[in-house]
Amino acid sequence: MADEGGTTEYAGGLGRYDPERNLCLIDIHLRGVKHEKPGVAYEAVLDTGFSGFMLLPLTEALALKLPLEGTQSSTLADESVVPHLTALGITTFAGQETLGVIVLSPSSPIILVGWTSCASSTAP
Repeated sequence: MADEGGTTEYAGGLGRYDPERNLCLIDIHLRGVKHEKPGVAYEAVLDTGFSGFMLLPLTEALALKLPLEGTQSSTLADESVVPHLTALGITTFAGQETLGVIVLSPSSPIILVGWTSCASSTAP
């Protein structure tokens, strides 16, 4: 079902496609381990090719005061390996909270959520 902005809902209203149908968008809340529920609302891209929990712009992690967890190396599609800082965060999607390690990106302006993160949140 398309809304006025041109997005199309899917999965019982849990997400939607952008007007060009290039991106699967979901609404999440994100908070640090010391923040009140439900946290800050964000629109995120559901990335079926991303095997991590979440990728977040570093600026957003700093604004949320997420606690740093450490570092992690990621292998990109071109087989290059890139190191990233990581932080702990709690997401809420479809009414389920999940604590996970978030990859911080100094250059990406978007929030990516891995498919396995959403699938485990919506499992009965």
